[in-house]
Amino acid sequence: MNVLVVDDHPLARIGVISILNYLNAENEISNLPIKIMEAANVSDALEIINKYNIDLAIIDIKLQQENGLDIIEKSNNEIQFVILTSFLTKKDYEKAEVLGVRGYILKRAYPEDILYAIKLIMRGKKYYDSDIEALMRNNGINSLTPREKDVLYKITIGLSNKEISKELYISEYTTKKHVSSILNKLNVNSRAQLIYKLNNKLAM
Repeated sequence: MNVLVVDDHPLARIGVISILNYLNAENEISNLPIKIMEAANVSDALEIINKYNIDLAIIDIKLQQENGLDIIEKSNNEIQFVILTSFLTKKDYEKAEVLGVRGYILKRAYPEDILYAIKLIMRGKKYYDSDIEALMRNNGINSLTPREKDVLYKITIGLSNKEISKELYISEYTTKKHVSSILNKLNVNSRAQLIYKLNNKLAM
């Protein structure tokens, strides 16, 4: 099992790796040994992801002037992604949900909380830090179905209905229905308003 830890602070990486080594010693995640890799920025993380078959990636959002979510956006969706950060804005949370992030952990969490979250995520569940749950409760994106979240992500990267239909292997009529439902659930009238809301108005 290959795990990647991405953080621009060496001490933070050491802390997470120590926790993962505990799980490795206790054999609590996988019957196979855990191989832990680390990176400090987006390009190094993507290089590792492209070279190795990563099962779990624990990523800080703020990587100097970069955004850790760019790693997720440019990677395949077979990886279980976990956000471990000092704080999370609604804007980043919205994007992370669209990208299919499996867990959200704040850095002030206790080691046992991080252990629990990782084990839960590797069993196919999602984990939300208690402080993030309040953010989630007030977030309209959680009313979207998994397919609507797929369509929303395609909208955010600028694809047309025709292009979305082709990429998701659905009819253009079905795509239009999903788009209409998304706009209604997120209380906007157009794609332009949707993008503006995701990129600007939802920041804390």
